[in-house]
Amino acid sequence: MDFNTDVADWIDRYLGRYAERDANGCAEMYHPNARIDSPSGPPLQGRQEIRDAHVAWFDEGEENKSMEILSAGMEQNLGYVLVRFAADLPRPNGGPGLRATGTSLNVMVRKAGTTDWQILLSSMTEDPDDTPRG
Repeated sequence: MDFNTDVADWIDRYLGRYAERDANGCAEMYHPNARIDSPSGPPLQGRQEIRDAHVAWFDEGEENKSMEILSAGMEQNLGYVLVRFAADLPRPNGGPGLRATGTSLNVMVRKAGTTDWQILLSSMTEDPDDTPRG
């Protein structure tokens, strides 16, 4: 397999776990020392914080998450993936929800001689205008 296929498979597995609300399964897809930087909160460091963040995202009612690879490349056991993401978010007041969108740049690492990739660093940006839905 090539890197783009490996990453597409990784995304499919992650989105499957996300749809199942499997916070542990999602967190396992990150390196044990992974970091997530996001404009929506403080940096997350390590699998436990990443797992806890997934639980919070599920509790907020985020649904229909999608990810599209915009660019990807690798050299030996390191790779990068630029992803466009989107998800539906409910409004706290019960009105029509929002379609949140943005991009994330991810540094991935793999175990030598395998196709087992994990995110080491993820830096997310959100689009300034969430689109109302419903």
